[in-house]
Amino acid sequence: MALSLYDRHIPFFDGTVEVRDVDLQVLAVGEANSLRDGGRRHHRMLIDREFDACEVSLSSYIMAKSQGFPLIAIPVFPRRLFVQSNIWVHDESAIREPMELVGAKVGLITFQTTLSVQAKGDLQTEYGVPWREIDWYVAADEPIAFADPGTVVLKRIPRDKKLGEMLASKSLDAIITPRPPGPTSNTKSKFRRLFQTRNKPNLHRLPTTFYKRPTFVGRNRFSRSRSPNSMIGLNDTWLRPLRKNEPQKQRVWN
Repeated sequence: MALSLYDRHIPFFDGTVEVRDVDLQVLAVGEANSLRDGGRRHHRMLIDREFDACEVSLSSYIMAKSQGFPLIAIPVFPRRLFVQSNIWVHDESAIREPMELVGAKVGLITFQTTLSVQAKGDLQTEYGVPWREIDWYVAADEPIAFADPGTVVLKRIPRDKKLGEMLASKSLDAIITPRPPGPTSNTKSKFRRLFQTRNKPNLHRLPTTFYKRPTFVGRNRFSRSRSPNSMIGLNDTWLRPLRKNEPQKQRVWN
């Protein structure tokens, strides 16, 4: 089973939890960045079918299923992110409001990354931003191939460049990524979150506002399996490390 390294996954890596009737080997595999057992986790599962079970993008999974890929989803979401804390602009940028992204060059890891899909949806539905009028630049090949929509500007950044570097040089106006593009906790930072003013950050209020809505749940990666026989055991086992982290989640939200 291929997973990223999160705190709630530690019980799998240290052997605290086991899957019933399964001889489980847990691999630390990154996506955009390599971990102990390499990177490109989504491609290695969805295209190469290298793993028996794997944490991958929900949106890529849906695309794969629509193309007839033989995969079964486990209803576990080990990583959930809100878009508002993951839209980054240059510290000197004049962009202060979501609507000012129209006509801008915005970088994504891939167009189909779950956070990217959620961002486009939130920009449209929550802030009235017509996301098709944004110029999109992606940093990696798409895990699941799809036809060029033709209704948006969609380009690949140079392979020797990184999103953070292009934002720092102002080659991009904004990027949407699950991790900070560089130092953000000191006065020399070249980046800031879009949903944050220079002297009065209001970011901490936004996730709480969305979390309290009964119809809105932050979502990112889903876990999948190729083996129906192991589905129940994996699903039941996953609840144990997630429950262990429940008190920590409550502290974060409070």
